[in-house]
This record gives sequence, C-alpha cells and structure tokens, in this order.
Amino acid sequence: MIDPNLFDIHPDWLGLKGRVAVVTGAAGGIGAEIARALAAAGCPVALLDRDETGADTVAAEITRTGAIAIGIRCDITEVESVAGAAAIVVSRLGPCQILVNNAAALYADALMQIKLEKWNQLLAVNLSGALLCAQAFGRQMIAAGGGSMIHLGSISGSLPQP
Repeated sequence: MIDPNLFDIHPDWLGLKGRVAVVTGAAGGIGAEIARALAAAGCPVALLDRDETGADTVAAEITRTGAIAIGIRCDITEVESVAGAAAIVVSRLGPCQILVNNAAALYADALMQIKLEKWNQLLAVNLSGALLCAQAFGRQMIAAGGGSMIHLGSISGSLPQP
C-alpha cells in the first residue's frame, strides 16, 4: 500500500518562500501562469507588462489567494521604464532575487516582407528588453548577494516559421 503522505510536498520545497520575483510579460498567458506559480511557492511577485490593467488584474487575483503581488506598467524596450519599475520593486517588495524574462514579441511576417521597423521592434522586445531587465534587476541581485535569472526563448529559434 502506498503511504498517503508520500506525495505531500513540503510547502517550501523549492526554497522560494520570501524571495522577491519579477516576471516580465505577466499580464496574461505564460507570464501570468509563471507569476501565479511563483506566488503559490511563497514569492512576493512583481508583474511587469505594457498592459497595466492586465498586470493589475492578475496581481489582484494573486493577492486574493493571500499572496503578495503588484502589477507595474513597464515597457521593457525603454531604459527609463525599466529603471522606474526596478525602483518600484525595491521600494515596495525589496530587491529582486528572481527575474523571469518572459516578455516577447512575435511577428509572423515572411523574411522578404517584414518591414525594418517591425524587425527592430521584435529585437527591442526579445533581445534588448531582456538585457535591460537583466541589468536593472541584476544590480539589485548583486547588491543583495545573489539571485537567479530565467530567460525564456521560443521554439521559433530552432523551428522558424515559413
């Protein structure tokens, strides 16, 4: 017979309780689910997104569970916006200890048809935005003695769309 307690997991089995987490692109989809999971693991979570209403909505949903979450409007392609978000995080939650770079843009335009402006926006979100967040929140991690960064990518990197 299987012990019924065999699958009970210690509430802090990942060691995340109390670690401040920042999730980009957190107003919906994968980012919102990551924020929910981190909050369930005991992290105070900052949800960053250009969609302030969406980030606030998901944060409010998380706080109704008893967890700590805040929504912050942030355009990760703008240095000032990221710096402002980082300042809000440290003042309201403490220094970031976990950064999940989830925000992304995807344009399914064909190679020969994509406009340069659209291409530059894609790079600004997917590459430069991740860099800006890593720098801003990385500074907080260094000052606090360490942290973790998770940078998500797309399968489109290995299986390009036609």
